[in-house]
Amino acid sequence: MQNNSQYIAALIKKQWIRKEFVSSDLITLDVIDEDFVGGYKPMIMEMSTLRDILWDDLSITDLIDTPSTLGQPGEMMIMDPLGEGLIWAEPIDEFLELLDTPNDYTGFEGFSVTVNQTADGLEFTPPIVLTPNYEARVRFDGAVDPTVEQLLNSGLGVTVTWTRVALGVFLATFSAPVDDTKITAYIGNSSSGTFTIGSYNATNIQFIHSDFAGITSDPTSVIPVEIKLYP
Repeated sequence: MQNNSQYIAALIKKQWIRKEFVSSDLITLDVIDEDFVGGYKPMIMEMSTLRDILWDDLSITDLIDTPSTLGQPGEMMIMDPLGEGLIWAEPIDEFLELLDTPNDYTGFEGFSVTVNQTADGLEFTPPIVLTPNYEARVRFDGAVDPTVEQLLNSGLGVTVTWTRVALGVFLATFSAPVDDTKITAYIGNSSSGTFTIGSYNATNIQFIHSDFAGITSDPTSVIPVEIKLYP
């Protein structure tokens, strides 16, 4: 009888090792022997001896729950679908091959990858489209035309002309019509009164300054106003 790792591994692979143990450190093997009636005879071996033999040069393909042959270059071992052993599989080297990612790139040009609503996978999300707008910070300073202190955004393609049209009344005129339902303005604090928005439409917006008694007047301090226009 051959007592080498290949022989013992073959017994393991064919499951000829009996499940019952003779004692805590002994195991019974059914060994092929031509002199034994039936071709098999029991062999008692210490577990430590068996481990020593297998440790010598046992290959992963000699195990019961592994493939019998080596895989192809680059392949890796994974659990089989039934969870009963290991199989060779090609490595996952593409994003779409993952189980929790989209199946296709088609039609998702420019999209970003985000976690889905159920927080159990990834999905493509359309890009955020910024609406073009005009935005500027304007200074009102006494009985003169307002001045644009800082042009914050001019992506709308319009320009704004600022004029003082009367006592305490100022007008912003647009070079092209805008959506008058989306005009927004922020008015800073005035030490000499209050600013309000008067009439407005798609081509202009009016600002009116009044003193604390409610009488229309020119501001006596610098007041910042930010205005935003949208198509």
